[in-house]
Amino acid sequence: MTEEADQSVLRRKASARASAVGPSAMDTAKAMRFAMAKAGDNVLETPVGVREVSEGTLLPDDLPEGLPDNPLLVRIEDELGNNGVAICCQQTVGAVIEASTMGTVLPVEAPERAPTRTDAALVGAFLDSFLVKFGEFAETCEERPPVEGFHTEERLDDPRAAQMVLPDATHRRYRVTLDFGLGAKVGQMILIFPNSRKEIPSAVKSAEEWSASLEKAVMGTSARIDAVICRTKVSLAEVTNWSPGDVVPLEGAALNNLMLYGASGKKVTRAKMGRAGPFRAVRVIMGADADNLSEPSALDALAISAAQDMGLAALPPAAPPPPAPLGAAEPPPLGGIDLPGDIDTGPSLGGIDLPGGDPPALGGIDLPTDAGAEPPALGGIDLPDSSDGVEPVPISLGDL
Repeated sequence: MTEEADQSVLRRKASARASAVGPSAMDTAKAMRFAMAKAGDNVLETPVGVREVSEGTLLPDDLPEGLPDNPLLVRIEDELGNNGVAICCQQTVGAVIEASTMGTVLPVEAPERAPTRTDAALVGAFLDSFLVKFGEFAETCEERPPVEGFHTEERLDDPRAAQMVLPDATHRRYRVTLDFGLGAKVGQMILIFPNSRKEIPSAVKSAEEWSASLEKAVMGTSARIDAVICRTKVSLAEVTNWSPGDVVPLEGAALNNLMLYGASGKKVTRAKMGRAGPFRAVRVIMGADADNLSEPSALDALAISAAQDMGLAALPPAAPPPPAPLGAAEPPPLGGIDLPGDIDTGPSLGGIDLPGGDPPALGGIDLPTDAGAEPPALGGIDLPDSSDGVEPVPISLGDL
């Protein structure tokens, strides 16, 4: 009985310990140890351990304090443009370079020198692998630190340049003591992350979703459309002489033939003036109907009324129609003279038909064809011969 009780107690303790070291027990220090070990195996093929991790906050103005001599400063950035800084001491830089170029870490201190671009490129590959793994492991922490999604960018020349890339806000700082090659070299690394930043999208939108979002954003913008009744040219002298109350004639304007222009001045389509309830409106005409509209003409009665309601100056009334061309209508009889219908006509001049035959008889009077014959008696009156001494009697021609 005593042995069974002891085993039961041991089982309870073991189960309690197993639950304590489960996934929920992951913290920032453990995530950093796992990430450093993975980066050492994947990039350097050298054991990299973490001896100590300290966490704190930092303002950009306090960045130069506590930095090692001749540090390598590298700007890090996430997908949304949030900036951070990674700082490596000379021993860390030397260990990474030796492991990358020689395949081993020498158990001697690295010489003190200013870092170069080559150093930044070699250390950058190791930092990129570490940052990816650190972000993955940090997602399982109870208090998830904002470290996922970062990668290295350019080398910074000095601490002043590092201060400039950081926003003026509180940042999270991790000071890490590293062990390279099972104690061959011991170095330091300082990681500075923004304490608050925009959330990284969990999934990238598909091309269709992105296109739909772009279309929605573009279609939601405002577009300016100007309805132009007509355009007229006025001299500068006339404009300078304008005064309130002057009337400017709109020659050729028609409220049933407006033109719509975009903000860039490009023609969009034609339209007609109308009403929409109590407001003035235009009816848009698209397609072939817009191309077949006639050119602006004189305002009709309805257009004149609409123009007056809008305070526009209506055009003067249209001129009366021109008279019909000569010859288009049958001319009235002249002095009771009957014109025969079977008269041959000559060439037409301006629509006037000129007779080409002999002139008709005037008033029924037959004219002799013999030039030497004496004229006939007028009105049947015999004129006395002047040789008889009789004076001529005046007669009236009103009866002819």
